[in-house]
Amino acid sequence: MPHDYKRILHAIKPTKKEEERIERLVQKLTELAESLGCESVVVGSIGKHTWLSGDHDIDLFILMQKSVFREELEKKGLDIGKKITRRMKGKYKIKYAEHPYTQIRAKFMSEFYDVDVVPCYKINEGEKILSAVDRSPL
Repeated sequence: MPHDYKRILHAIKPTKKEEERIERLVQKLTELAESLGCESVVVGSIGKHTWLSGDHDIDLFILMQKSVFREELEKKGLDIGKKITRRMKGKYKIKYAEHPYTQIRAKFMSEFYDVDVVPCYKINEGEKILSAVDRSPL
């Protein structure tokens, strides 16, 4: 591997310490969701283990049954995000895409992290989506 590639790879690849910290935070977030009675999954670059060093935006999707009405999905999703925020001793903002979600800023192991808590319907591969974000966990 030419020297430039090694230098670039060293600059963008997360360190072992960084990887361990993110794994612990993801575990904590999924355990918090579980303690609230929610099924969750981390998606995006963190979920796929393709994130770059220093890029710690975490997407925690809260999976809800298709029988849940849309208004309830939105209300429950925000409520869960607020509860996770309190337990993380962080701050939150309500953000909007097709429907509202919670963006958390919290300190974990002396570092600040951004976590998007996004409610979605739990669908199987090939099923019709009910909201714009339903395929993200797949």
